[in-house]
Amino acid sequence: MSRTVRILTALYGYLLRLYPLDYRAAFADEMRVVFADALRDAARTGSWAAARLFLRELTSLPASLWHASRLYPSPSIYADRLSRARWSARYFSIFWGGYMLYFAVQRTLDSGDLTLLRAVQMVPSLALVLAWRWERTGGMLTMLGGAVLCGLGVIGGYNAAQGEPLLTQLATLSAGLMWGAAYLVFGGLYVWVANKDRSVETPRAN
Repeated sequence: MSRTVRILTALYGYLLRLYPLDYRAAFADEMRVVFADALRDAARTGSWAAARLFLRELTSLPASLWHASRLYPSPSIYADRLSRARWSARYFSIFWGGYMLYFAVQRTLDSGDLTLLRAVQMVPSLALVLAWRWERTGGMLTMLGGAVLCGLGVIGGYNAAQGEPLLTQLATLSAGLMWGAAYLVFGGLYVWVANKDRSVETPRAN
């Protein structure tokens, strides 16, 4: 088994944790075996074919999760919501954080110049990966990087929209805010999950 196949199979195993517990008990092993076989077949034609197969699984995941939750509702609503929040944040960190990190690194390599904006883009993307292991710390770093990106986006949008009509200025400022808004949301989600876990583990004082 190639390194690419091993890595993608391991990531797929993590994504299976998004499914309800009863659904995983019934189908997770079979799904993992089927995916690994399909991945090995795709990898015979190259690593990009294996990567495309994994991306297809990622894009079909939301619909599959919705279908599984209808068939196997969780007996514990609170635990189910907490698990879904955690793995939704992790799904995002693979899909969005990985893309933004790749984009920033690729632009830096192409230009040979590490600008402030690209450096700041890398921080929350790396923090999202860190949050897989340390949810609270990684989430807070992600939120901090997202806030800085929002600020830089607003400043850049304001400078670029000088002299433009008011609606154009507002649209440009809103686009600038979007640079970091997603990091704020999902970094906050990591922090929320970590705090909820802590409140469950810590017994209440009488």
